[in-house]
Amino acid sequence: MFLYLSLIETEEDKIKFEAIFNNYKKIMYYVANSILKDEHYSHDAVQNSFLKIIKHIDKIEDVKCNKTKGFIVTIVKNSSIDIYRKLQMEKNKVQKLENEILSFEQEVYDTDILSNKVEVAILKLPERYKQVFFLKYSHGVHDDKIADILDISPSTVRTRIKRGKEKLKIILDEMEKVHG
Repeated sequence: MFLYLSLIETEEDKIKFEAIFNNYKKIMYYVANSILKDEHYSHDAVQNSFLKIIKHIDKIEDVKCNKTKGFIVTIVKNSSIDIYRKLQMEKNKVQKLENEILSFEQEVYDTDILSNKVEVAILKLPERYKQVFFLKYSHGVHDDKIADILDISPSTVRTRIKRGKEKLKIILDEMEKVHG
């Protein structure tokens, strides 16, 4: 609450915002959660909504009227929908990546097109390393972007690349022993 109030200039608007906060926070969480069905994301939607309300606090005359309630519900609904859409886009990116990897693997196994031992060895890596290798080396995606796509930290991406290379070396050594 104090953070929000620090963003408001006049004492009158601070009092108005406090009344809005106290009267509508529960319904805002209810609306957000009915759309997002996740407490964490609902909290984010409500926080975003309060920031938008602060920007437009001058448009609110009577805190307890139906017009104000409709205005606030509309703001939280739109904030929730924005978060929902963003989550769906991220989910679709991950699904697309997984489908590409599966398709690539299936193509390799179906047609035996890989003559390169490194490519064969990469396919033998555990999934978490294979995903990072596929994005970084097949698609040239930067570590930070890989982190966003896989919803992991950039340091985790670098660790997986390092460990993946170590595992790749072991796999290649074993392949060399078997195939000469």
